Amino acid sequence: MNEKQRRFAEEYLVDGSISAAARRSGYSKCHAVQLMKKEEMRSYIEQRKKQMAAQADADCSEVIRELSTIAFANIADYMKVVNEEGEARVVALPTEEIPPEKMRAVAQIKQGTKGVEIKLCDKMRALNLLGLHTGAFDLQEGKSDEDGGLAEALREAAQGAWED
Repeated sequence: MNEKQRRFAEEYLVDGSISAAARRSGYSKCHAVQLMKKEEMRSYIEQRKKQMAAQADADCSEVIRELSTIAFANIADYMKVVNEEGEARVVALPTEEIPPEKMRAVAQIKQGTKGVEIKLCDKMRALNLLGLHTGAFDLQEGKSDEDGGLAEALREAAQGAWED
């Protein structure tokens, strides 16, 4: 397969359109149709589709890992309480003492009027996205056995909140 044919295949993978791929790679539509009939072209496209699917899975895993880092971040990993002269105060840990994987959950660090302020990424948003991804928030009846009782607990908590 030559470079122009490979470019056609890559363009075809963009949107699945033979006509558009032909136009973008410099082929006539008629010639592109003939290219698609070749075993070598079909084989190359299938191989690239598998590679792209594997990459998409890896990307998805990275997103889930990042969301988990944010969702399960603990402010105690970034701050500590110190007792100076009988008075307790909260201070930020030096960034070099915080592992890089935990630093990914930090949205902002700034010097405030009373010391360093650390703002973590939106934990509730990350938990929500993870819950939606895992199906933990499927509140349909009969799902409580599958989610360890989370749906039932949420239903009861919501009902109690509305009754108050």
